[in-house]
Amino acid sequence: MASIVYKKSYKAPPIDKMEALRYAGVRGSDRMAEAILDECIDLSAMRLSYKLAYRILDKTELPKSVTESSTGAGFLGESRSAILVMASIGMELDRLIARYERISSPHALMLSALGSERVEALVDLFEEDISSEVGELGRRFSPGYGDIPLSAQTELFRLIEPHRYIGLSLSESLLMSPSKSVSAIIPIK
Repeated sequence: MASIVYKKSYKAPPIDKMEALRYAGVRGSDRMAEAILDECIDLSAMRLSYKLAYRILDKTELPKSVTESSTGAGFLGESRSAILVMASIGMELDRLIARYERISSPHALMLSALGSERVEALVDLFEEDISSEVGELGRRFSPGYGDIPLSAQTELFRLIEPHRYIGLSLSESLLMSPSKSVSAIIPIK
């Protein structure tokens, strides 16, 4: 397998408003929450960048903390290879959330929820895109799922060095910056 790190950028995927509202904890119909979401979509529209870096790895190249966990072994199954992907929608949303935390908590909450929906939509779009190149994919998973330690994140970051490609870094306390980012392993069936 090639161990090249690839970088991709995308145009904004369609917004799933129901998913964003779910991330915000909204249950059922709530016109006020929906109005705030619409405002947040407008506020953030030109501030998001949809970027990711990825590598296709042989299963043996993945950290043992992933492959030897029962969760990782379950997700990987009989796969011989996997895609390691790191995705981010950029730092501007973090700045916008910080600004609204001072002036409107409901907007800050909704911006955060929208950011979660946006980065997940980015990875969904990537999976759709890459499957045409590599074939059928298994379900993605990340450090912190099941018995995969969150500390596996440091090993995954070493494999891609996403700060070089998409400006994504990892703090000593294992928080990603920008905060609306995802690291995931996607088995190739």
